[in-house]
Amino acid sequence: MESKVKMPSLRLDIRNMGGLFYLPFIMMLISAAYVTIHYSGYNDNQNMLKYIRHDFGVLSIPLVSIWIIGLFQDFVETKGKEAILALPYSSTHSGIMRVLRMSLLYVVIFFILFVFLVIRLLPGHQLILLSDICLPVLSVLYFAALSFLLMMIVKNSIVCYIIIGVYSIFLYMTRGAFTFGLYPFQWCFPQPNFDELRCTVILLIASVIGLYISQKIFQNKEFLLK
Repeated sequence: MESKVKMPSLRLDIRNMGGLFYLPFIMMLISAAYVTIHYSGYNDNQNMLKYIRHDFGVLSIPLVSIWIIGLFQDFVETKGKEAILALPYSSTHSGIMRVLRMSLLYVVIFFILFVFLVIRLLPGHQLILLSDICLPVLSVLYFAALSFLLMMIVKNSIVCYIIIGVYSIFLYMTRGAFTFGLYPFQWCFPQPNFDELRCTVILLIASVIGLYISQKIFQNKEFLLK
C-alpha cells in the first residue's frame, strides 16, 4: 500500500533545482523588458496586443519545461536514484501534483508580467480576450505535460532540453503546420487557418493525456530504475 507521505515542499523543490529555477524567470524578465523598451511610445498602435503576445509569449511559454525537467532529475538520472525511489513517497504527490504546482506558479509569474505589459503598453480602447487567459495557460500546461512525459521516457535532462528546443523551433518555423491543431503557440504566433477554440480543446486533451501517461510511468519504479 502506497505511503501517504506528503509531496516535498515548494521551497525544497526550488532549492533542489538550483539555478535552473531562476533561468526561466530571468528570461521572462528580459523578454518583458525588451517589449517595454522596444514598444515604448507606440501605445496607440492597433497591433500592440499582437506584439506583446508574440515577443513575450514565444520565448516564455516553453521555458516551463526547464522547471518540470529539473523536478525529476533526482528520480531518473542521478546515481542516487535507487535510494530516492526506495523512499516511501506518494507517487501522486511527488509526480503529477508537483508538476501542476510548478505549472501554476509559472502561470502566476507569467501573468504578472503579461498584465504589467498590458497596463504599460496597451491602448485604453483595446481589451484582452478570454483566449488571452485560456490559451497561454493551456500552452504552459501542455509543455509541462510534454516535459514530464519526456523525462519519464528518455531519463536524460540534456536530451529532453534538446528535444523541447528543437520541437519549439519546428513549431515556430512551420507555424503549426503538420500539427493538426496541436499548436501551443496559437496564442502568441497564431496560425490563421486554425480555429482558436479547437486549438484550446486539443491542447487541453493532449495535456491531460500526457499527464496521465507520465504519472502511470512514474508509478512504475522498476521502469525508472532501468
